[in-house]
Amino acid sequence: MEVQRLEIIQSYCRGFLTRRVYNKSSVFRRFDVINEFSTTEVSFVDSMRKLDVFFNEPLIERAKNPETTILPLLMIKSILPRIESVFLNGCLIANTFEDIRVRWKYDSCFGDALVKCVELMTPLAEYTLLFETQRRSLVSAFKVKGFKEFIKRQSIIKDLNGLSFNDLIIMPVQRLMRYPILLKELIKNTSSFHPEYQRLEEIQLKFEKLISNVNTQSKMHDCLLDVSSCICCSENLVQSWRYCLYYGWLLINSPTTLSFAFLFNDRICYIQNVCELSLTKNKIRYLQWEQYQQIRFLDVKRFGPSGEEPRTFEIHCGTTIDYLFFPDGEDFEEWVNVLNSTLSQFIQLTKRF
Repeated sequence: MEVQRLEIIQSYCRGFLTRRVYNKSSVFRRFDVINEFSTTEVSFVDSMRKLDVFFNEPLIERAKNPETTILPLLMIKSILPRIESVFLNGCLIANTFEDIRVRWKYDSCFGDALVKCVELMTPLAEYTLLFETQRRSLVSAFKVKGFKEFIKRQSIIKDLNGLSFNDLIIMPVQRLMRYPILLKELIKNTSSFHPEYQRLEEIQLKFEKLISNVNTQSKMHDCLLDVSSCICCSENLVQSWRYCLYYGWLLINSPTTLSFAFLFNDRICYIQNVCELSLTKNKIRYLQWEQYQQIRFLDVKRFGPSGEEPRTFEIHCGTTIDYLFFPDGEDFEEWVNVLNSTLSQFIQLTKRF
């Protein structure tokens, strides 16, 4: 009898907290957001399954046989990057959100689960980062008659429910941008008295930082693609993890020969074969199509502004020293800041391995 009375008192207390402290309407809206997290993730995973089963896998199977090949395997991977990982990690995220939804209560704490979901979004971030590469590869792929016919034939499959190939390939980018919006709505409807309110705000900042980094690196990766288009023998230059940070006119290891240099996150590439045209009072310089030279950060031992020469930056690679002199038209301080930051980050990163 005493136990029953205690349970009744506890239920009254929970009801009071729900109505007064947590606000009943906000509690219901909070559950709606959790439910949307779960249902939309399931829908997204199902769409990625269709993209993999009806487009990615058939193209890969055909590429294994020279007689049935539509596109080479390398181009397929460029058109549909990390699809398998996006799908598999999406399944894990969907299961996590479903578990939160099933176990949900007005005072539920699920910060650890949300942090786990952020960590599982790496393939989504990489897919978004490579989206411009994907777009350019698709332009080339659609020039292949067999590929155009394949997409048209596969798009009429009933299980796609009217979704086109273009609808499916844009979904990972849209999905990544949707998470912070839902999380913001979740925090908006979470009482400041909730035991995990502050944790949710920290997770929101983590989400926003992820999105900001993806957007920034995506722009820098797009810059890399533009760089590769004017450098000869640059097939190995374009990588998913490489991006362009800065570029400009420098004198590298030469007091007279002007080079155009590109600063990447793991090296400096430069072209010395620069032509100059004079049109009236304006001078126009353009790059010749030639093999580039490079300074790999993996070989760097020391670096910093020169103590002897003005507007000069030294990079020590083993027994050799590369001298970077900055003409008057270049912002020396800005270059030094970017070089110091990039080289320091690269060296710290490589020390971990």
